[in-house]
Amino acid sequence: MTVPTRLLVAFYSTYGHVHQLAEAAAEGAADVPGTEVQLRRIPELAEARAALSGRPRYLAAQERQAHVPEATHDDLRWADGMLFGTSARYGTRSSSGSSTRRRASGSRASSKGSRPGSSPARGPSTPGRRRRC
Repeated sequence: MTVPTRLLVAFYSTYGHVHQLAEAAAEGAADVPGTEVQLRRIPELAEARAALSGRPRYLAAQERQAHVPEATHDDLRWADGMLFGTSARYGTRSSSGSSTRRRASGSRASSKGSRPGSSPARGPSTPGRRRRC
């Protein structure tokens, strides 16, 4: 009996586009034999929620994704691998996506059974190659 690979698909989506991509990625991953998938939503920051709360498209998108549970530290520790989806704001990740990524680094570092030769934030180390996170 093989141990399943556990994949966390976590997303932040203001208007629902990244939510659709995350759902498609989770469906595709779930079709791989021996893979367990959890789809989780990264919550909106309070300041952004307040600023966007008067926009009908924003409210409709948030309502469509409200059934997806919010990502927790337990979800991060559960996963063998993670796929993060977030919108880009002026060429960088959104604040919600960046803060979740930073929290993930700490959760993964403290989890039991981490694989030797890997960094929680960057994955397996590759000599002579620098990875941007």
